[in-house]
Amino acid sequence: MKNILLTLTVLLAVMGAGAGLLPATPAQAADMASLPVVAPAISCDVLGHTDLAPAVGAAVHGQKAAC
Repeated sequence: MKNILLTLTVLLAVMGAGAGLLPATPAQAADMASLPVVAPAISCDVLGHTDLAPAVGAAVHGQKAAC
């Protein structure tokens, strides 16, 4: 389980570095502002009822959040 958490932490850190978590330059901000809005692929309600255990190999416990 620790390996999974470590792997996810590293993955999120790497993705975050390229996903706009660092300060953007004015040119990057303009590029991001011109991107189209993308609709969610799955609703919050459906995601809340999705069994993620097979994907991670362990029990997954979620909490409801407002979308």
